[in-house]
Amino acid sequence: MRILITGASGMLGSALAFELSKKHQVFATGRSDFVTHLKYKSFDLSNSNYKPLVEWSNPQIIIHCAAITDAEFCEANSLEAIKINALSVKKLIQYVNEKVKIIYISSDAVFNLINNKSKEKDYTNPNNVYGKTKEIGEFFMLNSSRSNVIIVRTTIVGINFYRRGNSLVEWIISSVNSKRTITLFNDVIFNPISIWDLIKELDFLINCETIDFKILHVSGNQNCSKYFFGVELLKALKLNLDYIQEGSIKDNIKIANRRRDQSIDCSLYQKKFNRKLPSIKGTIDSIKKNFRNEKRY
Repeated sequence: MRILITGASGMLGSALAFELSKKHQVFATGRSDFVTHLKYKSFDLSNSNYKPLVEWSNPQIIIHCAAITDAEFCEANSLEAIKINALSVKKLIQYVNEKVKIIYISSDAVFNLINNKSKEKDYTNPNNVYGKTKEIGEFFMLNSSRSNVIIVRTTIVGINFYRRGNSLVEWIISSVNSKRTITLFNDVIFNPISIWDLIKELDFLINCETIDFKILHVSGNQNCSKYFFGVELLKALKLNLDYIQEGSIKDNIKIANRRRDQSIDCSLYQKKFNRKLPSIKGTIDSIKKNFRNEKRY
């Protein structure tokens, strides 16, 4: 199949493009120029005309990974965040024909500070700009006339292998290796999935001919605190634990509001499709495996 992947210079998009290219014809796009063996086109999703991108890729499936995920940046640059995270969805819907399946990668951030272990049908009311822009992107998907659209809400962890990034995992590893003390919250709960495990689920969804659900929660099947995750990650990688300390989000002074319980309920996806999502150990094992295979630190 011909698959267009946006955000292919980012953490999820780059790994997804690499893995899917093993059995599909992948066309990758991102704002940045970088060297890759894949069919790649640099394209700014804030452009008003998507015709060059669509004609170049002529996709049967689009996996829309591109997003500005830095919550602090989104607060300070809301217009840019809206253009990339939300309006790009509307333009993709507008420029591709009705037969093209679109999978939109969304986030747990569409829920508010009160929600916990949120389900697909729960009310969304995000508390920061990043979450609001992803919610608007979902709105365009849900209100299109298309039947072949899927919104995948998830919380990913992983490593950028094409370039250095600032993901949670990279920040933890690089800080500890540089002997910088960091604080991870013991009162922020999430259920992360590694980018490599999510890719397996996206590959499964690509090949599903009929899906009756426009929104699916696809993440890890077990909750933990950010602090617990960091400690277990360092143990698995046999890295020094002396530079990681326990803290509370109450002491966080950043401007973007963040949920304490960022978990999402993935039981619908697992039950309806008979899929087994990874535990915290499974997620960390996946990171360990890929970290050792392509070590950069």
